[in-house]
Amino acid sequence: MVSPREREVLELLSNGYVTKEIASTLFLSNHTVNDHRKALMHKLDSKNVAQMIRKGFEFNLLNASI
Repeated sequence: MVSPREREVLELLSNGYVTKEIASTLFLSNHTVNDHRKALMHKLDSKNVAQMIRKGFEFNLLNASI
């Protein structure tokens, strides 16, 4: 369903990173990060990043570490 790289992008998004920071952290271009974000939005049937992150928790793609 979700690729390992998409999962990394989702994790960084859930930690408040913006596209430029994600690209730098994962050694990707901004365009590639946006492609992963679009794929995640589609795969998780989300309308925005907040909903995508919520679904990431619901589908156990993200771990709550409080």
